[in-house]
Amino acid sequence: MAYLLMAWWPQDNLYRLAGKHDWPRQAALVYAFNVPLMIAGAVVALYLTRRPSPSSASDG
Repeated sequence: MAYLLMAWWPQDNLYRLAGKHDWPRQAALVYAFNVPLMIAGAVVALYLTRRPSPSSASDG
């Protein structure tokens, strides 16, 4: 969760430092930040939409 909330800060600053026409660096930043954000978002979405199975409930 922390990564999802804080990854924008270094990403934003690194985009500012990269040249406008430095496409290899821009692509590296996209893969370094956006792809992991998409994967983490999918994991969080799966976690939030999964229902607990009835067998996991305690009988206590």
